[in-house]
Amino acid sequence: MNKNEFKITREFKVPREKVFEAWTNPKLVQQWWGPANFESPFCSIDLKVGGKFHFCMRAPDGKDYWNVGEYTEIVVPEKIGSKMYFSDKDGTIRPASDYFGESNFPNEMIDLVTFESRGDDCTTLTLCRNHSEEIAEQFGELEGWNQSLDRFEKVLDHLANFDQGQCIVTLEKNTATYKKYLNAPISKTFEAWSSPDRLAQWWGPDGFSITTKTMNFSANGIWQFVMHGPDGQDYQNKIQFLEIQKPHLIFYQQLGHGEDVQEVSFQSRITFEEAGMGTNLTMTQLFPSQQELERVAVHYGAIEGGKQHLGNLAKYLSKQI
Repeated sequence: MNKNEFKITREFKVPREKVFEAWTNPKLVQQWWGPANFESPFCSIDLKVGGKFHFCMRAPDGKDYWNVGEYTEIVVPEKIGSKMYFSDKDGTIRPASDYFGESNFPNEMIDLVTFESRGDDCTTLTLCRNHSEEIAEQFGELEGWNQSLDRFEKVLDHLANFDQGQCIVTLEKNTATYKKYLNAPISKTFEAWSSPDRLAQWWGPDGFSITTKTMNFSANGIWQFVMHGPDGQDYQNKIQFLEIQKPHLIFYQQLGHGEDVQEVSFQSRITFEEAGMGTNLTMTQLFPSQQELERVAVHYGAIEGGKQHLGNLAKYLSKQI
């Protein structure tokens, strides 16, 4: 290794195109830029030779670290060359001493990132920077980059699962969260939730259908409908919309229906995030208690039902494209 550079290499079991996308898509970069427990509240990327980028990394103590830079070489999806500097929030270049005090940390960082396809959908990523490993260790740069790449790998795992059409389910205390990539624009995905005619074509687990009695798709509006089960049983439902932000958010409360011995009551927050030509959807269901979540999971098969519910949405949307 050149004594005046340091190098980090990682292998990912993801195709090179996806690794390159996660490195250059601002919305994805914000999910991994910075060490563990850091946030990235701002990321701007103009991906072309001579194009500028501007990042912010926020530490757990609230301190912001700003960087600005310029791309010097881009070969999609093989490599990216750049020059990076410390800056303020307006993008004005600042000396490293603004963040580190008087030190030997360089004011200019020259990077080359390469993405090498290894077959079988594997990629080797290598980052080379123009100062010594000794400096990188002195300022915690090596540890920071390794933690960032750990977070980067988690983003890649989510991308891989979305591409495979999988529904990722997470259970934590009284909350069930479903994440799914849908191969449809965000506007079409949101519209699928907004009218009785569209909802009738996909709502519910496998084998169910619905009939809407009334629907007011607005904040505080009520939707009353009947779910018809595959066994011929009808289930009365009443939902109140608490908040709607087109095309990014639908927040509603299941009010129960008064027919079961023990009613089902929970809140659902549906978020829609643009992902290229498709949409990343997250459905979070909040129950009154962990015991209630466990009850509906066992009694109604709610977790599998939720996965089927979003699977039927995906099938509906595929026919609209």
